[in-house]
Amino acid sequence: MDFKAIFNLFLIIGAIQGFIFVVVTFFLRRRIERTVLFLNLFVLFLSLNNLNAWLIDKGFLGIDAISKYLNVPWYILIVPMFYSFLVHYLGIEDKKWPFFRISAALFLCMLLVRFSLVYAVKNDFSNISLLQRYGLVEEILAFAYSVFLYVKSIRLLTSYQQLYQEILAYDNLRWIRQFLRLGAVVFLFWLVAVVLNSFTETIKPPYSYYPLRLSSSILIYW
Repeated sequence: MDFKAIFNLFLIIGAIQGFIFVVVTFFLRRRIERTVLFLNLFVLFLSLNNLNAWLIDKGFLGIDAISKYLNVPWYILIVPMFYSFLVHYLGIEDKKWPFFRISAALFLCMLLVRFSLVYAVKNDFSNISLLQRYGLVEEILAFAYSVFLYVKSIRLLTSYQQLYQEILAYDNLRWIRQFLRLGAVVFLFWLVAVVLNSFTETIKPPYSYYPLRLSSSILIYW
């Protein structure tokens, strides 16, 4: 089994485990609180992102040059769902905006633009180079927006402790801090992928995303 096959195995197992986590959590609870909902959405979108990458890499969405751009931008929703979970878990949703509606609007806009361009290229209304440039711009915007919410998540834990003293009475939030440290590694690999895709011709997708996809799968396991 070569490296690519091993990578794809980890990718699909991580995605399946994420789906199982979501399904079991929903079925085991009689009432789904917002904290549980957003935590499950975080895992769901992370798993869907990995599944989409696996489907493209395995050629299930097509083997032509355009098929690799059939990438649903689930990644724009991953960090916003974690931030929304954190705001509701800390019980400060009346003081801090969870950015849910903005994130959903960004996702829909990106989805519409991407698949409109795919349709245009498939029907010879546009050149594939435009789709390539858009894919890079979309990822840079998604990365910047995700980093913005990641930094806000850190600030919630470090600068606004006076807002959630009741939570600190029974939870020191160490597990969330550990999760954010793991998230920093994922962001680092994402940044490396963006830089490689932007400035090099030797390492391109899907290879530039291997460390990112593997680290995100580990995040699901954790």
